[in-house]
Amino acid sequence: MKFVWISGLVVGAMLVLTSCTQSEPITGDRQTIKIGGSSEAYEVMEILTEAYAAEKKTIDFKFLQSSQTSGGVQGVKDGVIDIGLTSRELTESEKDSTIQYRAIAHSPMLLATHEIVSIQNLTTEQIKGIYSGQINNWQEVGGPDAEIILLDLPEDEADKQLLRQHYLGDITIDYRAIVFSEDDQIIKALLSTPYSIGTVAKTEEFSQGYINILSIDSISASPENIAQGKYELLYTIGMVFPDQPNPVTQDFINYIFSEIGQKKLASSGYAVIQQP
Repeated sequence: MKFVWISGLVVGAMLVLTSCTQSEPITGDRQTIKIGGSSEAYEVMEILTEAYAAEKKTIDFKFLQSSQTSGGVQGVKDGVIDIGLTSRELTESEKDSTIQYRAIAHSPMLLATHEIVSIQNLTTEQIKGIYSGQINNWQEVGGPDAEIILLDLPEDEADKQLLRQHYLGDITIDYRAIVFSEDDQIIKALLSTPYSIGTVAKTEEFSQGYINILSIDSISASPENIAQGKYELLYTIGMVFPDQPNPVTQDFINYIFSEIGQKKLASSGYAVIQQP
């Protein structure tokens, strides 16, 4: 995920970074909210920060280099960032009294191929066959006569854990799989590598190139299927923040869970998680 800077005056403009501490009040000066964590959650947060910055002309957002959920949690605990992004619920060991966690929305993880592969659907058994190496030619699943190029992620990535939970189980992954450290690398590989397949998070980068999104067992990742619980590959996008966030951060948090913030996410195709 690329480094992103969002300004209340000009979205995306590079401005001077002002520090944002627990004790700072809201003033007429520019304030910065620092965000980091799971790359799968960046798309959701970018939608919210752009909308908020358009209203709050003195607020800037700085997105640090993306990592994983654990990085977002630890960043908040260490005071390095104001908001940590998560793509799963927190583990018991991650929870403590210094931070708060709130779920925001469900975002689909998508099974996709390079555009040259014209198939539209794979069954659970076919997915297992591809990932295990038992199926290694697209012709075996109704596609072109070409070798399947499997793009994979490490076992500790949220994508891989979701795929194992719902479809792969404990199968051994094909030794020929190309393993990437970040999911955004898979997006680039899908765009540039004919006959490739991999899992990706929902992102605007799809509009910048051609990727073939597959349905699974004839169920697509449509908002309707997600809302009805039919599509199962879902990240739980959430956020962590200090137990006592500074006033600037708290105001943004209030916006996220306001009716306006929730409608903004829903209109962008995300399944908003109902708040207590």
